[in-house]
Amino acid sequence: MKDPFYFPLYENSIKTVVIMNGVTNISSNSFKYCSMLKSITIPNSVISISNSAFEGCESLTIKCKSGSYAEKYAKLNGIRYQLIS
Repeated sequence: MKDPFYFPLYENSIKTVVIMNGVTNISSNSFKYCSMLKSITIPNSVISISNSAFEGCESLTIKCKSGSYAEKYAKLNGIRYQLIS
């Protein structure tokens, strides 16, 4: 069963996301089944990412700064990442 806040209209159209600085959390199912999502840029302000935030995003690359929470999350969850300056 899919999440009640799941929006199939967007699942195959989102390709790139830039999270604005100041955002601190990426919650459960935020990008669930966004199969076309190729990259997401996550600022240092993000200090919490749910384990299911990127479920089904097989082609995802997280763009983040070295030492950030996003880098640690990517390593722990086997998600490709690219360090940015």
